[in-house]
Amino acid sequence: MTLDLFYDTMERWRNDRFAVIEQHYDVSTYFQGKTVLEVAAAWGHIGSRFANQYGATVTCTDYYDKWIQTINTRYPNIRTRIQDLNKPWDFDEFFDVIIHMGVIYHQPPDLAEIRLREAIAHCSEMIIETLAEISDDPAYIARAEPPREFTWE
Repeated sequence: MTLDLFYDTMERWRNDRFAVIEQHYDVSTYFQGKTVLEVAAAWGHIGSRFANQYGATVTCTDYYDKWIQTINTRYPNIRTRIQDLNKPWDFDEFFDVIIHMGVIYHQPPDLAEIRLREAIAHCSEMIIETLAEISDDPAYIARAEPPREFTWE
């Protein structure tokens, strides 16, 4: 048996996020037929639950073409698009919901604020997750480095 600490940690992280979402929404009906954009989707697991279990029409974005290819292979019912969060927002579309999880704390604070403002202008509602830190500095955003080793699968 191989232990994949990164994958196991990510699986728990996703399940914790869905537990919170399911506490706030009646997921059996709320997302049905809504348009959802998942920003920085990586493998597309979060977007796939919105598409395949909650009934939403989903678009997933990521910077890495390899992850976009993985999403296209695993979830052909999800639209994909390459998006670099270091560059200005280039969507003309408006979405019912934008999911922005595990991304903000990888961005410099000034850029994170700009990208969030751009995203908010293109949706009715946003589900975000970020790292909580205690600080007296109102502009402080903790940055977390991504894992050094991971698999594309």
